[in-house]
Amino acid sequence: MRFNQNQKTPGKKVSDRDKTRDDRIHVDMHCHSLFSDGSLSPEQIAKKLSDSGIEFASLTDHNTIAGGTSFQQALKKYGIGYVSGLEITTEFKNQIIHLLAYGFDPENSELIIMLNEKITSSDAAGLAMPQTFRNAAEIIELIHNSGGIVILAHPFQTEPDIDKIRTLTVELQKLGLDGIEAFYGPNSSEKQKILLEIAAKSDLVVSAGTDYHLPNGKEPGIFIDMNFWKPFRDALLRASFNSAKHPAFQSLQLPKKQKTEWFSFFINIFLPVILSLALFIIALFALLLPYFEETLMDRKRENIRQLTQVAWGVLKEAAEEVENDNLSLEQAQELAKRRIEAMRYGIENKDYFWLQDTSPRILMHPYRTDLNDQDVSDYQDAQGTRIFVAFSDLVMEKGEGYISYVWQWMDDTSRQEPKESYIRIFEPWGWIIGTGIYVNDVHAEIAILRGNIVKISALIIAIVLILLLYLIRQSILLEKSRIEAEKLLLESTERYHSLSEAATEGALFVYGGRCRYANAVMYELLECTADKIELLELFDVFPDIKANKEWLEFLSTSHENDATKTINGILRRNGGTLLSCKMTVKNGLNDPKSGFMILVRRSDDLAEYIGSHIALNRLLHIPSSIASDLADSIKNAYHMSEVVSLCKKTPGLVVSLLENGTSSIAIAYMISLITDLTTQKIIELSINEIGSPPVSFAFLALGSQGRQSQTLFSDQDNAIIYELKDEE
Repeated sequence: MRFNQNQKTPGKKVSDRDKTRDDRIHVDMHCHSLFSDGSLSPEQIAKKLSDSGIEFASLTDHNTIAGGTSFQQALKKYGIGYVSGLEITTEFKNQIIHLLAYGFDPENSELIIMLNEKITSSDAAGLAMPQTFRNAAEIIELIHNSGGIVILAHPFQTEPDIDKIRTLTVELQKLGLDGIEAFYGPNSSEKQKILLEIAAKSDLVVSAGTDYHLPNGKEPGIFIDMNFWKPFRDALLRASFNSAKHPAFQSLQLPKKQKTEWFSFFINIFLPVILSLALFIIALFALLLPYFEETLMDRKRENIRQLTQVAWGVLKEAAEEVENDNLSLEQAQELAKRRIEAMRYGIENKDYFWLQDTSPRILMHPYRTDLNDQDVSDYQDAQGTRIFVAFSDLVMEKGEGYISYVWQWMDDTSRQEPKESYIRIFEPWGWIIGTGIYVNDVHAEIAILRGNIVKISALIIAIVLILLLYLIRQSILLEKSRIEAEKLLLESTERYHSLSEAATEGALFVYGGRCRYANAVMYELLECTADKIELLELFDVFPDIKANKEWLEFLSTSHENDATKTINGILRRNGGTLLSCKMTVKNGLNDPKSGFMILVRRSDDLAEYIGSHIALNRLLHIPSSIASDLADSIKNAYHMSEVVSLCKKTPGLVVSLLENGTSSIAIAYMISLITDLTTQKIIELSINEIGSPPVSFAFLALGSQGRQSQTLFSDQDNAIIYELKDEE
């Protein structure tokens, strides 16, 4: 991205003062999320801050930093500077006060322990006070040790009396208090003026915050003068750099090498399918099959009930013949017996009906004729049950119903089987008619049904298992590919990390006028830490002074994409000292929105720098430099075979560049450049070989070559435009 001093950054004003921002800055260093007593999530607050045009913000939840990470990530998405924050309830001389902590290391072990050790104190009357932590002196020392600063929150809410505020401020300053919250949302301009006077008199920095809690109240953000913001910011920078317990020189964080999470893979992919199959099998055998069996049995019962109704109808018809004087009672009963005796049903046509009376006496049995006209009161089945008495008792009580017993298998007297019959009384004659089903027949049908269901289920399970194995195989292949890609990424990142950290030059990446990233050397030069780098703007690092005139003019002027220049200049460190340097800028990277990088070397290293300048400049132009070497060789080639041989080096060159993390856009441009030069050289050699063309022509490169985005696998479209001199 070309940097222009008059260019506006989204959400920011521009003035003549420093040509990057207004004399004021829009910040909110006092916000609360639902992790304490706010009503919005950290992400929702970040969106509100972005909508309001906030440039820097801090989440200061009460006694917790739980929302800090998500808040920082959300702010990064919106391009808002983040400062770690926390509002701590503490005690000072039997008075509950709130202290705002900023810029601390959230992973500081002592801070984490303190946040987990809440103490409940009591006032003079013995009443429980609000939940607090350690006393103010301990809190201030702990925050300083973790690389932060401490601000007295909303002084007028803590102590309405002005004189007492002055006294409280002086006493806390002796303990190490760094500043007061002079710009506070609810404060009137008069109160704000008083707090600014107190801060100026005690040489304290001031912070600005709205104490934002609710979305339906005032919008977040306060405009404060840069003269107040910069001392606050500088205090943050000094605190982190001076802290012995703060990770002072952080740089690129390498991704951790990941082990294959096969257990997680099993839990997330394999186990759910196995559980689904298990549930299917359990549901099949514990619920569906018993349901089908019961349904089949009920259907059989209903079948014999309806059949008995038909046979009962024969008796009724015979009784009507008697009533109509068509037959005598004896004739009608005998006719009914013969008709029912002849009735058969079932697969083998051996299922039958029998007749008895309530005495009980068998009136008709088609297979046990030996029992006909016999008293069967004492007749027992294989289980010792007097079944005919039971039949009689059932119909005398209910008129009809089902009953289970043991009886011979159809006409086979030697075979006894469980049976269930439906019986009904024909009251006009006192006869009982019945028929039954053999339980084993039903079980045989159920077994066939179960077998069919099991076969179908087994087929379904087999198909599912095949699909599962296929998915597992594909997942394993994808996991291996992911691991390999991650390994390659890690190796590439490690190479870049090693190059960046081993460099003797400080590297600073700038976007939108704000510093975004630096390597370890640059952090040391700036006396700054990685978590505070975004607090610095370009003109904080390179002040607008005479010694930097040429440098700043170069930055504010448009250049070609490959414009690079090394200029003497002055770098300002956070401690206020000035450092004489040589600065090299790589302006206009592959992505025009990506900002630009500045390389800095101390002037006392210039002798070494001059010797390595060519290599350094080449490092900034790796793709174009290597392409230029190959291009020069192609330009100087005398034979077609030589051109072909040079072109064959391109794939290996591309692989090497990719392995070293070179931008794919730059590589595509390099391939296109080599193709252009090769095409020109082939045309030149062809003309030398076969002579001048008969007409003027222009050779056109179309598609990816024309767009300068060619890859090793791009197809190629070309065209020729030529002049027509006559009708031919």
